[in-house]
Amino acid sequence: MKNFVTKFVVLVFALFVSLHIHAAHENEVPLHGDWTEEGGLRSLKPGKPQVLLGDYLEVYCKEPIADNIVITIVDATGNEVYQNSVSSPYPNYSLVIPTTGCSGEYTITIKSRKYGTLTGIFIIE
Repeated sequence: MKNFVTKFVVLVFALFVSLHIHAAHENEVPLHGDWTEEGGLRSLKPGKPQVLLGDYLEVYCKEPIADNIVITIVDATGNEVYQNSVSSPYPNYSLVIPTTGCSGEYTITIKSRKYGTLTGIFIIE
Protein backbone atom coordinates (compact mmCIF):
# COMPACT_ATOMS: atom_id res chain seq x y z
CA MET A 1 0.00 0.00 0.00
CA LYS A 2 2.85 2.37 0.86
CA ASN A 3 4.38 1.79 -2.58
CA PHE A 4 1.05 2.64 -4.25
CA VAL A 5 0.73 5.88 -2.27
CA THR A 6 4.29 6.87 -3.21
CA LYS A 7 3.63 6.24 -6.90
CA PHE A 8 0.36 8.17 -6.71
CA VAL A 9 2.02 11.18 -5.07
CA VAL A 10 4.79 11.18 -7.70
CA LEU A 11 2.21 11.01 -10.50
CA VAL A 12 0.16 13.90 -9.06
CA PHE A 13 3.33 15.96 -8.62
CA ALA A 14 4.42 15.27 -12.22
CA LEU A 15 1.00 16.35 -13.53
CA PHE A 16 1.11 19.51 -11.41
CA VAL A 17 4.57 20.43 -12.69
CA SER A 18 3.51 19.77 -16.29
CA LEU A 19 0.42 21.97 -15.95
CA HIS A 20 2.43 24.66 -14.17
CA ILE A 21 5.03 24.74 -16.95
CA HIS A 22 2.38 25.23 -19.61
CA ALA A 23 0.54 27.86 -17.56
CA ALA A 24 3.74 29.86 -17.06
CA HIS A 25 4.04 30.65 -20.77
CA GLU A 26 2.82 33.90 -22.20
CA ASN A 27 2.76 33.12 -25.92
CA GLU A 28 2.64 30.30 -28.39
CA VAL A 29 4.99 30.88 -31.32
CA PRO A 30 3.04 30.35 -34.58
CA LEU A 31 4.66 27.63 -36.68
CA HIS A 32 4.30 27.47 -40.45
CA GLY A 33 5.04 24.59 -42.79
CA ASP A 34 3.87 21.09 -43.57
CA TRP A 35 3.92 18.39 -40.87
CA THR A 36 2.60 15.26 -42.60
CA GLU A 37 4.03 11.78 -42.63
CA GLU A 38 5.60 11.22 -46.05
CA GLY A 39 3.20 9.20 -48.15
CA GLY A 40 0.60 9.33 -45.39
CA LEU A 41 -2.95 10.56 -45.48
CA ARG A 42 -3.48 14.14 -44.35
CA SER A 43 -6.24 13.03 -41.99
CA LEU A 44 -3.71 10.87 -40.13
CA LYS A 45 -0.98 13.46 -39.71
CA PRO A 46 0.89 13.47 -36.41
CA GLY A 47 0.41 16.26 -33.90
CA LYS A 48 2.63 19.26 -34.59
CA PRO A 49 5.08 20.32 -31.90
CA GLN A 50 4.22 23.53 -30.07
CA VAL A 51 6.71 26.27 -29.27
CA LEU A 52 5.86 28.30 -26.18
CA LEU A 53 7.62 31.49 -25.12
CA GLY A 54 7.64 32.84 -21.59
CA ASP A 55 10.53 33.04 -19.17
CA TYR A 56 12.13 30.40 -21.41
CA LEU A 57 11.43 28.75 -24.75
CA GLU A 58 9.72 25.36 -24.63
CA VAL A 59 9.29 22.92 -27.49
CA TYR A 60 6.40 20.64 -26.53
CA CYS A 61 5.41 17.45 -28.34
CA LYS A 62 2.13 15.87 -27.28
CA GLU A 63 2.83 12.65 -29.17
CA PRO A 64 5.99 10.51 -29.04
CA ILE A 65 8.76 11.58 -31.42
CA ALA A 66 9.47 8.43 -33.43
CA ASP A 67 11.83 10.21 -35.81
CA ASN A 68 14.65 12.46 -34.63
CA ILE A 69 13.71 16.10 -34.98
CA VAL A 70 16.36 18.78 -35.30
CA ILE A 71 15.61 22.08 -33.58
CA THR A 72 17.62 25.04 -34.80
CA ILE A 73 17.40 28.66 -33.64
CA VAL A 74 19.08 31.49 -35.53
CA ASP A 75 19.22 35.18 -34.64
CA ALA A 76 18.24 38.08 -36.92
CA THR A 77 21.69 38.11 -38.55
CA GLY A 78 21.50 34.40 -39.44
CA ASN A 79 23.91 33.20 -36.75
CA GLU A 80 22.98 29.82 -35.31
CA VAL A 81 22.53 30.22 -31.56
CA TYR A 82 21.08 26.79 -30.75
CA GLN A 83 20.79 23.34 -32.32
CA ASN A 84 19.67 20.06 -30.82
CA SER A 85 18.47 16.71 -32.16
CA VAL A 86 15.80 15.07 -30.02
CA SER A 87 13.54 12.03 -29.98
CA SER A 88 11.33 10.51 -27.32
CA PRO A 89 9.34 7.29 -27.19
CA TYR A 90 7.06 8.94 -24.61
CA PRO A 91 4.19 11.39 -25.12
CA ASN A 92 4.14 14.91 -23.63
CA TYR A 93 7.85 15.57 -24.22
CA SER A 94 9.14 19.05 -23.39
CA LEU A 95 12.49 20.55 -24.27
CA VAL A 96 13.19 23.71 -22.27
CA ILE A 97 15.65 26.20 -23.75
CA PRO A 98 16.84 29.01 -21.45
CA THR A 99 16.52 32.55 -22.85
CA THR A 100 18.42 34.38 -20.12
CA GLY A 101 20.60 37.10 -21.60
CA CYS A 102 18.94 36.88 -25.03
CA SER A 103 17.11 39.66 -26.80
CA GLY A 104 15.99 40.37 -30.34
CA GLU A 105 14.27 38.48 -33.13
CA TYR A 106 14.89 34.77 -33.62
CA THR A 107 13.75 32.08 -36.05
CA ILE A 108 13.14 28.53 -34.88
CA THR A 109 13.13 25.64 -37.35
CA ILE A 110 11.96 22.13 -36.48
CA LYS A 111 12.94 19.54 -39.09
CA SER A 112 12.06 15.88 -39.41
CA ARG A 113 12.96 13.62 -42.31
CA LYS A 114 9.68 11.81 -41.74
CA TYR A 115 7.23 14.71 -41.17
CA GLY A 116 8.65 17.85 -42.78
CA THR A 117 9.72 21.30 -41.60
CA LEU A 118 8.11 23.90 -39.36
CA THR A 119 9.36 27.46 -38.94
CA GLY A 120 8.39 30.23 -36.56
CA ILE A 121 9.63 33.71 -35.63
CA PHE A 122 9.66 35.05 -32.08
CA ILE A 123 10.99 38.11 -30.26
CA ILE A 124 12.65 38.16 -26.85
CA GLU A 125 12.59 41.58 -25.20
